[in-house]
Amino acid sequence: MVIPLTFAILIWHETPNTWQILGIFLTCGALPLLCTNDPVEVAPNNVSTTTGGLGAVVVSLTFANAGVGRLVMKIFNETCPMDQKPFYLFFLFSVTTFVFAIVCIHRKIMPTRWEYVFGILVGVSNFSQSVTFLLALDSVDALIAFPVSAASSVLFTTLVGVVILKEKLHTKSIIGITLAVVALIFVNLKNT
Repeated sequence: MVIPLTFAILIWHETPNTWQILGIFLTCGALPLLCTNDPVEVAPNNVSTTTGGLGAVVVSLTFANAGVGRLVMKIFNETCPMDQKPFYLFFLFSVTTFVFAIVCIHRKIMPTRWEYVFGILVGVSNFSQSVTFLLALDSVDALIAFPVSAASSVLFTTLVGVVILKEKLHTKSIIGITLAVVALIFVNLKNT
């Protein structure tokens, strides 16, 4: 979220008001709380799960990748005609499908029917999210779209985990949810 917000301020000259600045900082505080949980034993005892500093690197790269991905969507939205959005989305998801196919062929892995079904469901979900985000960029400033998208997607994932997967909320998660909800309100407030 930091990468696209920095570009929104420096390149597109969007100026956050006091409430939005506070909401952005609250979002930055909420996301790490929502994205971490107490460790859960998921591997057999004879498998090592220690990663050293690799875990922090992977999480950092994931956040950087998400930020650059959102930034690219904003750049596309600012520079390309409206009628090219369907082609952009088609190309985006075709490349992902192609990479997945190459990995499967290289590893000699054939997905099962359920994996295809879940893959299609994830693809439709991601496609819908991308369409919705591009529409949001058409109607609100990036200073609102980026933090709302980041916080609401993590809140939605947390909600699915609690309601469907019966995960337990820890104190950190509850604090993160509270911060995220307050942040969503703040980034949408206008100075009076």
